[in-house]
Amino acid sequence: MAQLTPPKIPDGPLQELNAALHDLHHAAGWPSLRTIRNQITPQSDGDQRARPYVASVARIHDVFSSPRLPAWGLLELIVESLATHAPGREAKIETARFHLLWRSAGKPGFDTDIRGIRPVRHSMVDEAFDPVRLLRAACVEIHTDPETFGSGCMLSDEIVLTAAFVTRRPFGGQEQEDQSAMFEVRGVGDQEFRVARLLEMTNLPRVEGHLNPNAASLRVEQPLDRSRALTLTTAHSDTLVGTQVVAGGVTDHGRFEATVMTVTGRRGDYLVASGGITDGVGGGPVISMTSGQLVGILSWRSSNKGQVGQVGIIPVEVIRRLKTSLGIDLG
Repeated sequence: MAQLTPPKIPDGPLQELNAALHDLHHAAGWPSLRTIRNQITPQSDGDQRARPYVASVARIHDVFSSPRLPAWGLLELIVESLATHAPGREAKIETARFHLLWRSAGKPGFDTDIRGIRPVRHSMVDEAFDPVRLLRAACVEIHTDPETFGSGCMLSDEIVLTAAFVTRRPFGGQEQEDQSAMFEVRGVGDQEFRVARLLEMTNLPRVEGHLNPNAASLRVEQPLDRSRALTLTTAHSDTLVGTQVVAGGVTDHGRFEATVMTVTGRRGDYLVASGGITDGVGGGPVISMTSGQLVGILSWRSSNKGQVGQVGIIPVEVIRRLKTSLGIDLG
């Protein structure tokens, strides 16, 4: 089947939800509406009598092509079906991602690009918090020139944390601690860039086949909003193995994106998680699902065709090798 025509929707959460659905439809091979209808209808378990369909072709078509917010129950079934047939996608993760997108579209003022989670309860203050909003507030995009970009996060009103490879000039060159290097930094949703300079960089040996597991800190010349800064976790990164974390950054298209990943183990100084990241979000923060604290920095990615890829995370132990700068306690 050919690609379905998306509706004309103004930029915002509802448009992002619809665009994500069309992208997932493409990833699944553009199955026909009748195929989707059949896939979301429970099997007969040997009963040869005709069973009623969960939804008509027309209703399914509306989910893709109507400018209105679709009902979650039907959208959930469609997403699960498409993700099951899309190489490299996990139905559980995609369903969670779309649930938050759907909530965002139905709740004014709640905007984010997300591969999904639900709000959780903060372990430090007894109130509900949304880890994606926390992540989005702290994320920054970093430019060394028009062709070189990456992500980072605020640790204070003056300090930005990122992966060392983001600070390389030119992109693809050697990681060198050049105190004269200047960067442009902008928070998600901010209109203006701020000038920043390299403060320091860790110097760990290279892991074969991957980028160096090094972190870097920048100092911005004009203060950022301190309330948007993240705090470093006090837990050791080994305690994250087997848990879910939320990672995010700014893509090469200038959009914030977040994703839920499961930490599966270690590789040298890296933590390794299952999932995928988009160009530009490297250097972005990884936070705990339960505390909202910073637990690492996005680094490399790898993938095998038809399988969910792996992501390398620079852990907090590496971040802590950065010295205290300008009286700012980095944790």
